[in-house]
Amino acid sequence: MSARAARLIAVPFALMTFALRVVADFWVDPLALPLRPWPVSLAATVAAGLAAGLLPLGGYWLCTRHAWRRPAAWHADANRGRFVADLTPRWAGPQAVLIAWFSGGLVPDERVPGTDRVRIADLGVVTDVWIVLAAIALVAGVAVVLAGRPRLTLDPGGVMLQSLVTRRRFGWNDLVPGMPPPPAKPSPRVVTLYRRPPDASHGPFLPWRLPADRLHVDPAFLALSLRRYLDHPEHRQAIGTAEEIAALRDSAASPAPPS
Repeated sequence: MSARAARLIAVPFALMTFALRVVADFWVDPLALPLRPWPVSLAATVAAGLAAGLLPLGGYWLCTRHAWRRPAAWHADANRGRFVADLTPRWAGPQAVLIAWFSGGLVPDERVPGTDRVRIADLGVVTDVWIVLAAIALVAGVAVVLAGRPRLTLDPGGVMLQSLVTRRRFGWNDLVPGMPPPPAKPSPRVVTLYRRPPDASHGPFLPWRLPADRLHVDPAFLALSLRRYLDHPEHRQAIGTAEEIAALRDSAASPAPPS
């Protein structure tokens, strides 16, 4: 299964989570309310809420677990001459499920007087606001998955990082060579580049932190790729080709020279 397919599968699981959370709040919780003693009722209510999130998350993992491993490779876009790393499924699925779970809990509810039934709370315009917020949160969670953000792109001109609403790009000559160093641990949260200040003759280098834990590329391979193009400008024109992917893998497999 491709990483993109694994991300897209997160969408139905997110919708399932939203539906299960609403079912838990409006139909399962009323069944738990009459249970005695009260700790049993509370435990049943909490279990129903947790199950609404954990069951879809477990199902997503079972369907996509083989795509969670981040490869020592880029997606090569030969037509545009670039390497691309999108949002990794290991982040996309849990993120979408968590947002959907919280959005389902935003729908306000209240007990029907004199019964154990639950209904949407009658709070006037406040109810409408909460329902709209729930819908916005759910749509935002799905949009992040569909957009595959954050996305990191390397091309002969430089490096670009795109989120859902922002984009930052720096040319290779704007960045400090020799960076980033190999990650000190297998799964670092960030890989840090350093960029030159706007006035190259004044001020310290400025850190630019790339969200390595959310990108579908092995962090060590990411760091090696960036160092290669910062230290060896002659390789930049080959970015986007299968041959350059092979060269990067050969470089990754080679033992590091002694310091």
